Amino acid sequence: MSSSRIAATTGCKGSGRGGAQTTVGSGLNGPESVAVDQAGDVFIADTFNTRVVKVPAGGGAQTTVGGGLSYPTGIAADQAGNVFIADYFTTI
Repeated sequence: MSSSRIAATTGCKGSGRGGAQTTVGSGLNGPESVAVDQAGDVFIADTFNTRVVKVPAGGGAQTTVGGGLSYPTGIAADQAGNVFIADYFTTI
């Protein structure tokens, strides 16, 4: 099984002036979507691992949030701090 990662960098794409690159999230398998909340925490829809990963803004260990997911494909965060997960195979 392959592992994916998401990298964040500062600067403009193609400008040749990009800053330092930081890897965000580890052990990912098919990350489909990323959201950042007001606190700067990063949420990653890790689709093939059937989870959403939270990476704290200040560093530290990533945690899994949202239980019972089957195929998370999208994620969003609003200004009130709510995180919304689109789970393709789950019906309500």
